[in-house]
Amino acid sequence: MAKATVGKSSNHLQTSEMLTDILDRSSIEQTPFYVTSGHSEYFCRPTCPDQLSPNSHVRRLDSAWTAIAAGLQPCPRCRPIASSHWRPSWLKSILNRISDDPARKWNPCDFDEYGLTPPQLQNWFRSHFGIGFLEFLNIQKLCETMARFSAEQTEGQAVTTDGFKAQNTFRNALQEWLGVSFQPTNRSTGEIPISRVNSPLGSMVIAADEQYLYLLEFADRSDLASQCRKLTSTAKKKLVPGKSRIMEEVQRQLNSWFEGKLTKFSLPLFLAGTQFQLAVWNQLIQIDYHQTVSYDCIAQAIGSPRGQRAVGTAVGANRMAIVLPCHRVIRQNGSLSGYAGGIRRKDWLLCHEFVSSTPSSAAPKASAAPKASAAPKASAAPKASAAPKASAAP
Repeated sequence: MAKATVGKSSNHLQTSEMLTDILDRSSIEQTPFYVTSGHSEYFCRPTCPDQLSPNSHVRRLDSAWTAIAAGLQPCPRCRPIASSHWRPSWLKSILNRISDDPARKWNPCDFDEYGLTPPQLQNWFRSHFGIGFLEFLNIQKLCETMARFSAEQTEGQAVTTDGFKAQNTFRNALQEWLGVSFQPTNRSTGEIPISRVNSPLGSMVIAADEQYLYLLEFADRSDLASQCRKLTSTAKKKLVPGKSRIMEEVQRQLNSWFEGKLTKFSLPLFLAGTQFQLAVWNQLIQIDYHQTVSYDCIAQAIGSPRGQRAVGTAVGANRMAIVLPCHRVIRQNGSLSGYAGGIRRKDWLLCHEFVSSTPSSAAPKASAAPKASAAPKASAAPKASAAPKASAAP
């Protein structure tokens, strides 16, 4: 990687400060920023094997997307946007243990082999997922239990396998997590199976029956309970642990998308919200793969030029992560903004789409970086994917 001196600015760090960060390598995930040196065409993770010399001047980048938009290539050696960085080796081992032994009781000494301390774990999980380690463990355990439901293993069998004392205990835990009742009722109401699907960026909660996909969100989303409550109220159906054919199709398409083989999802979506929300979600559906638009552009397209904040609220209210690509909406100046799944996930998703659509032999140039100036067309309405008679929520 070429070394050169760069001018000082608010985005630059003194070499000694940066190198202290870079060289302070521990088994816990390092500081989440990317670095480039001088006029190099690459950007790297702080722990890139290509060591920076003490005489180097390096530039700090707050996100990989910032680097790509500036025309830089991800370093082929440290692969700064690889999904594996979301799951360092110690976390992979922990997740495997949860899957193999969901009933396991975790103690602080369990992490000695990874060289981790409880405060380090707490800081890492708060930084990456916005929740503590124990809360993360509970969510993963519940996700694993939901995923075990199949024709061969009933809910009762899965609950026993995963260490819950009774099926009722499991459903109470689900109710505390997702904010809706999972207890049997005598009411005559429809049911929507809810389960877990996998992604390189973490477990996702899915709700889908044999007709529609109702919800697809990262399991650690902070307002997941609120989304589930709104869904049951709008759809007038009860969530129940279970499986459906559409869940299998969602997993298949998600796998293809993360492999860079699929650019557009084809799924029957249940879209129910206010007229304004539906108008915004319609714009999201039309944003092309690896393209971005601004909140201002969407506001202009739906005839509400001063409604940028309302657009942002509507974008965040959608219940279809990745499938309804709200990650493609950025600020007018090209910088990233809030994302329910976390800014680091948004950063990765944008980079994944851009790199997947860019020939590996061609270096992305500044002029080729996605812009946020073009608004999607507003003429087409959601087609068969939209839920019938769900144009406005009560």
